[in-house]
Amino acid sequence: MGKKKTAKRNTKIKRITKEKDSVTKQSVVISSDQYAKRRVVITGIGVISPNGIGKKQFWENTKNGVSGINKISFFDVKGLPIQVAGEVHDLETHKHIDRKELRFLDRFSQFSLIGVDFAVKDSGLPYEVISNNPRIGVYHGTSIAGIPECEIQSYKYYSKGLRAVHPLIATRLFPGAGASHIAIKYNLHKDIYTLSTGCTSSTDAIGLAFREIKRGNIDIAIAGGSENPLSALTVNCFHPLNIASEKYNNDPKKACRPFEKNRDGIVISEGAAFFMLEDLDSAISRSANIYCELSGYGVAHDAFHIAKPSENIIHSSNAMKFAIDEAKIEPNDIDVVFAHGNSTINGDIHETASIKHLFQNHSQNILVPALESMVGHAFGAVGAMKLAAAALSINNDYIFPTINYETPDSECDLNYVPNKGINKKFMHALINSASFGGKYAALVINKY
Repeated sequence: MGKKKTAKRNTKIKRITKEKDSVTKQSVVISSDQYAKRRVVITGIGVISPNGIGKKQFWENTKNGVSGINKISFFDVKGLPIQVAGEVHDLETHKHIDRKELRFLDRFSQFSLIGVDFAVKDSGLPYEVISNNPRIGVYHGTSIAGIPECEIQSYKYYSKGLRAVHPLIATRLFPGAGASHIAIKYNLHKDIYTLSTGCTSSTDAIGLAFREIKRGNIDIAIAGGSENPLSALTVNCFHPLNIASEKYNNDPKKACRPFEKNRDGIVISEGAAFFMLEDLDSAISRSANIYCELSGYGVAHDAFHIAKPSENIIHSSNAMKFAIDEAKIEPNDIDVVFAHGNSTINGDIHETASIKHLFQNHSQNILVPALESMVGHAFGAVGAMKLAAAALSINNDYIFPTINYETPDSECDLNYVPNKGINKKFMHALINSASFGGKYAALVINKY
């Protein structure tokens, strides 16, 4: 090796060592006072969505109200009641994952690896700094995981026998596969978690990661979620519950219409979003780009019914309040609530009432955009997708719209930013998530 190449290599090694030292310096045990002072920021975003792959395309289409909802093409919908969904197309998987490795990966795990790859590259953290770093953890949320794969392989088993089943199905189905593949790729050994709490899964994963950084247990977290629920049975099992959209099968782009009078249910979708969450001191020490600060996380449960919200709105309001309290701000400081807004008749009314209950008169000043109008409901991944949109929104001083808002509903009477986004600088925002079983989760972000 020539002298110039050797010198260049040695300089790179010194830089990488310095960067690694800068993200491993915090004490493992910290006081409650230190917990209060430690701050968490987002330094990398990776998104795979029906309306855009990668941060740039996702934000451009979200900002402009572009829907990713279409007629389902992944399976034959003839005779099925639910025929529209948010599918991810044009994802060049082979550019990110070796073909041999793909054999072990269900689609949700593929989303996980690629989404994390996007986030890591966006953060500017070199692989050498991440690899084998005991101060980095993985926090992955998924609700459905490999259930659609199980459906497909079960059909092969019962129709053709065991030999027809994918030989590596055991590695593809389990919810922990996504987090495990991330750990393997980045050679990480500590705090590898999978959370499956329904449609709050990725929100809870991000919340746990946030608190582990605050506690000083880690300095950096790879956090988010992925979901691939698009198979015939998994989609249409929601038909008997009467909570999925069916009347817009011939007009898919208009199927998801949160808070609008003519809504008729969720539009099921797939996708993923992942983040590099980082202790502020670590981010500053390496001059990282900071999208926003993550400052609060709250959860609550109404313990009422497995499939419908309670008429008592106190618990969903409490999830928001707990997040705001942890952020050490007041409800009146919140400028925007990025809604759960899944387009169910009862769910949207419940969320509206919860916001009004918590914020009182201030609720009329709050903007309440619903990302799901464009990307659908990606179960355990949708909370992370909403955080991605919210972080880009606060970073760019722009509020994206709730599309398909044509006829107001008298029971949903907040400002949902109908059909057209607006330029607006704001300082504090809240991101809502809700799930089957009566689970509610919320995050608070601040402008940095």
